[in-house]
Amino acid sequence: MKSTYEEQHMAAKKAAPLKKRPKNKGVEVIPWEGTGRTPTEKASEPEVIATDGESKTTFKVLTPPKLYKRPKLTAEAVLKFFPFPKVRDIQKYALEELVKFYNAGAKYVFVEAPVGTGKSGIAVAFARAIEAAGGNTFMVTLTEHLQDQYMRDFAEHGLKALKGRGKYRCDKAGGSCAVGRTLKLKCNDCPYQTAKVQAFAAPHMVCNYHSFLANTGGPGYTRAMEAFEANSTPEDGPAARDVAIWDEAHTMEAFLLEQMGLDVDLSKLGIAIASPLPDTQSDPTPYFDLLKGQILPAVEKELKATVDPNERERLELFQLAALSALSRRETDDWVPERPELRGGQLDPSRFIMKPLKVAAYGPQLHGWADFNIFMSGTILSAWQMVMNLGLDADAGEHIVVPSPFPAKNRPIFATRLDMTFKSRDESWPIAFKLIDRLMTLHAKDKGMLLVPSNAMLDAIKKGLSPANAVRIITASGDTRLKKYQEHIDSRSPTVLAAPGMWEGADLKGDASRFQIIPAIPRAFFKGQIAARAKVDKQWYRWLNYTKFLQGTGRSIRDENDFAATYVLDQDLLIEAERDDSLIPAWCREAIIDGLPKLPEVAKPGRVR
Repeated sequence: MKSTYEEQHMAAKKAAPLKKRPKNKGVEVIPWEGTGRTPTEKASEPEVIATDGESKTTFKVLTPPKLYKRPKLTAEAVLKFFPFPKVRDIQKYALEELVKFYNAGAKYVFVEAPVGTGKSGIAVAFARAIEAAGGNTFMVTLTEHLQDQYMRDFAEHGLKALKGRGKYRCDKAGGSCAVGRTLKLKCNDCPYQTAKVQAFAAPHMVCNYHSFLANTGGPGYTRAMEAFEANSTPEDGPAARDVAIWDEAHTMEAFLLEQMGLDVDLSKLGIAIASPLPDTQSDPTPYFDLLKGQILPAVEKELKATVDPNERERLELFQLAALSALSRRETDDWVPERPELRGGQLDPSRFIMKPLKVAAYGPQLHGWADFNIFMSGTILSAWQMVMNLGLDADAGEHIVVPSPFPAKNRPIFATRLDMTFKSRDESWPIAFKLIDRLMTLHAKDKGMLLVPSNAMLDAIKKGLSPANAVRIITASGDTRLKKYQEHIDSRSPTVLAAPGMWEGADLKGDASRFQIIPAIPRAFFKGQIAARAKVDKQWYRWLNYTKFLQGTGRSIRDENDFAATYVLDQDLLIEAERDDSLIPAWCREAIIDGLPKLPEVAKPGRVR
């Protein structure tokens, strides 16, 4: 097994070199590298001063200091810190490769390891070795649930968690610490401040993406070093660390896009404006003019009028995000979107603004560490990740770990139906009959039905035979987690039908012995996604197949597990046969062209 990083990106790099982030208008940008600062010097200098151009609001942006001299590691030493009694061969290989690239001076490494590889064990072993060598780490994961899992499994190794302010209770405020901040309370024993001090002082600070960004560098502003505000000052120590380990790294671009964009919902803000929202979904100018001229003044007026601390917190956060967007009006390529209501008409109260790309803001996450480990089961294209996150193409490596599961335990049966929306009248009815027969084939098994939309799920349910229709448990909307647990707890051969569980669901063992994917999930081709796809066609493929590959891992969770996957969309076979296929080898080896012999089923009945 060898790194394939150079092969993947060298040709693309010549055709599409990375661009440096442009300077904000009227903003002095001081580079992070080459400042000559040592870790013991003040982290509050230098700084970037940013404004929205016209208002008096000013954001101070701390830049990471120059980092510690990198200590050398040995594979033998790192393996001694493995947190479990036994290390698998693939885990040993991944750690050996990490040590090699780290010692060679790489700034980052992609670790592509399928579900069940044990990525958390790899992460903790490397982090503990860094600690033993005198360093420290950030460990960042996608959700609070996964953050809690790290703490539950590895807290004994010196991990300290930091969540958002709203997750800690302030007794004085009668609510969260976010409410306490809005009320400008000063608490000597603030639980949020205590958690921050402990996390920044710990050798391993465990965050989710939101809490990490809020406490290091945010969109146009920063709360870097805020951990010390309760008992000390930012000068007491730098916010940067030796190593940052990013779990579920394939989601980082989407997270940044959410943070750097702006969602304006006048009805939720509780404000009214004189003008209707613009109709254009190509020109951002009228939206920015409306934001500056009417929406922000209305928000400011509402802030002065409201006494509800929760409402004030919500309005202040929106105000900050809106001012940040205005400060980047001239530097980002903005794409406006107007969401639609049922029936196709535009929502009269809402518009969304998104940058075309967010690579320029990637360093607000990965720029705070000397060495970054990006971990995911679905990197798929190292070059695409480089472009997504604004990384130096020459500074990284790519480790690909094979699946620990035998291919015979995870077959992927595929058909050649055209499941695009344009072919729905011809192909979808055929696919829905196949789903009914596949469910009959697994009449005694629990399973999962992964669909790309609620509309397709509704159509499928209407065509199922009565015996199979009663097995469906639909997990969507506010009851999604409740229905998920209902499926887990049921003793009947239920089928979890989930439009939104391509990631996160853990259906190990008998909770799912089969999963049906009628169509490859295709991101809605509109707004920012459509604009980005026009300038980067591979990105759109990468986006869709990243989601698809995540979905295939819901039902097989360890070496002894087994489940069959049925994909009814011809695009899987077409993608797998491409010379530049994004489907990794460990997945391609399990793909079978065609379905097994299926039983006939009774004529579909009416579903109530």
